[in-house]
Amino acid sequence: DVAFMIGPLEESYAWSKQKPMAEIIFLLRIDKESLNSEKRNLKELRKIIDTNKETRGLSFELVDWWDRKRFFNKNSKKPGPNFQYKVVDEGKFDYQQMFKSSLAMIAGGKVLITDRLHSSILAFLMHKPHVFVDQSYGKIGKTREVAFEVSEACEDREQMKYEEAQSIEEAVLIAYKMLKDEKFWII
Repeated sequence: DVAFMIGPLEESYAWSKQKPMAEIIFLLRIDKESLNSEKRNLKELRKIIDTNKETRGLSFELVDWWDRKRFFNKNSKKPGPNFQYKVVDEGKFDYQQMFKSSLAMIAGGKVLITDRLHSSILAFLMHKPHVFVDQSYGKIGKTREVAFEVSEACEDREQMKYEEAQSIEEAVLIAYKMLKDEKFWII
């Protein structure tokens, strides 16, 4: 996927309304590509989290791309990471604002759980602890497999701060372990 061409990014709260609001941020699909659409609601996610005594009480946000404005401080004068050369505005669409608001949303939680390809790529580029749950035809896993063939470092899940899960329940357990493991928080 060409999104990998953006290159490494620094996680930043420069454009966020506040630092991470939740321990887990779920950025999940709601369409036919999702294998977990029946679990994509606040009540079901709370039940999944609270069923396990280790994960009980973890804070979370459930979002999708249209929720970016909830996290984005468009009036921020903070410079944040310099990536203007990475994302160029074309025509009337403000790609810079879209990109900054996407980064602000992903920064809204300590660990990201996602079944969306581009959020998993942004988290990867940011070295953001994340767990991906593949969607119906394995797009995330297949894309990563092709992209990572060129770099052994990209396959180092610990260094790159990611894991794959087969279910939302497993993803929550992995996210919990990431939250408790200080190697994920050494910068």
